[in-house]
Amino acid sequence: MSEHDNSPAGLRKGLTAPLPCRQNPFPPMTTQGTKTRSLITVACVLAIMLSTTTPALASGTSDPASMVVDVLVARPISFAATVVGSALFVVSLPFAAVSRSTKDTAETLVATPARDLFTRPVGDLQDFMSY
Repeated sequence: MSEHDNSPAGLRKGLTAPLPCRQNPFPPMTTQGTKTRSLITVACVLAIMLSTTTPALASGTSDPASMVVDVLVARPISFAATVVGSALFVVSLPFAAVSRSTKDTAETLVATPARDLFTRPVGDLQDFMSY
């Protein structure tokens, strides 16, 4: 008899049945699962980004309409400008390094939109994209 005999006679002799193979607890990702996870990640990042404002910097003179426009239009534009500027900075980095203009390039493409996104008071549209 073999070591993995599943017959009743094999079990009576003290031989045990082989353990069943465990299934993979992490099934392969599907396109739909990847899209769902990506959408949830983007939604969480946007929710955190839009909910974190510095009350000490917010001015009390902004009207509610400008705050709504700022949160729904200006902040997402600043976020997109920061992401696109970061990508462009990475692409332009070799050229900026050769011309010794890395600091100016980073300031223009990354720091200015990021400053507008994270430090401008909510509802202050007069300074939008002027940092």
